[in-house]
Amino acid sequence: MGKGQQVVIPRPLLKQLYLEKGMSTWSIAKELHCSQDTVVRRLHEYAIPIHSRRKELPMKEMAYLYLKEGLGVKQLAKRYQCSHTTVAARLRNLGILASKQSTYIAPSLRKQQQIISFYSNGQSASWIARRLQISRWTVLTILRQAGVRIRHSNKRIYVNVKELVYLYTQRHMTTTELAILYNIKPATVAERLKEAGIHLHGNQLKLNTYEVCLRYQDGQSPLQIAEELGCSYSAVRKRLDQWQGYKGARKTS
Repeated sequence: MGKGQQVVIPRPLLKQLYLEKGMSTWSIAKELHCSQDTVVRRLHEYAIPIHSRRKELPMKEMAYLYLKEGLGVKQLAKRYQCSHTTVAARLRNLGILASKQSTYIAPSLRKQQQIISFYSNGQSASWIARRLQISRWTVLTILRQAGVRIRHSNKRIYVNVKELVYLYTQRHMTTTELAILYNIKPATVAERLKEAGIHLHGNQLKLNTYEVCLRYQDGQSPLQIAEELGCSYSAVRKRLDQWQGYKGARKTS
């Protein structure tokens, strides 16, 4: 799995494994080939009740292995089948592991203005972080300090997947048409279809690259262009990326 790529765990699957089958977060992580922390985060995101039981760990043995044998936090987590954050917390309680010191340095005023401007124009916090080569946490911190309302795009929208599959495979509707029908983004439609095991057609939306770039030069964000042209955000970005003069090229008023 590529760096920075989000692990997709459908809510029904996680609910079945965790609640119905009674599997632990560690077992689920092993089953789905992801970290235990990822499983716990998804449980919180999906509002699935988490079992309130504290894992018992042999504290003296763990301290000995950490101090004398030189085992790291992740090695101990693997040994005791728990998350590395759990091990780190227990070691801190014993006074063995020191808490990390905060090294946050605020970006320059110009960069802060860029963050607010990009975000207001529809760019995501992750995109801004990559563009300005800073962390996503820093981007969100600056936005909150400036009183900018954060868009919670990680909220999962309910969609009847069976209907999507039927309309896509039997009625041959495109992801764009389905997005309009359900009032969601084409990317969301594509994601749900993939989760259902549907192979997506290679639909190419015919967008006029010149028009897309012209709108961008006139000051519209990729998100605004996508909404006005009735296409996905990724389709607009793809056209802009193909245009060599895209980066930083906008008309100055």
